[in-house]
Amino acid sequence: MAYTYNADTYCDKCGEAICKTVRTEHPELVPEDYMDHGSYDSDDYPKSYDAKWNESDSPDHCADCRAFLWNPLTEEGYRYVKSMLDKHGEKLPSHASLWAQAYGFSRFDECETCGFECDECECDCPKHVREWRS
Repeated sequence: MAYTYNADTYCDKCGEAICKTVRTEHPELVPEDYMDHGSYDSDDYPKSYDAKWNESDSPDHCADCRAFLWNPLTEEGYRYVKSMLDKHGEKLPSHASLWAQAYGFSRFDECETCGFECDECECDCPKHVREWRS
């Protein structure tokens, strides 16, 4: 479970904490039926959703604690992650390593001349394609 509130996404723990704060400090904003998501705005009160089923154009992290929400990606999301991985090359920041693992990317090195993977290449060609693939 995850939450959307004020144009951000939150993990279950942080989303529940926001709900509690709003209920305590602004009870007038709490909807009569918080499960009826059409009856209120997520700027007023957090809306729950299943992050594991809602596709996004990028990996989602909790806006508060930065926990990765393990959401599925759209085609655009896969292109975004691939371009980010290619930009960083082999030395990935920790969040990018997690994304590579979560979305099935692995490092691929291929010789443009002979087409073999670089570690199997026997030619002296300096042209090698080094990229991430899923």
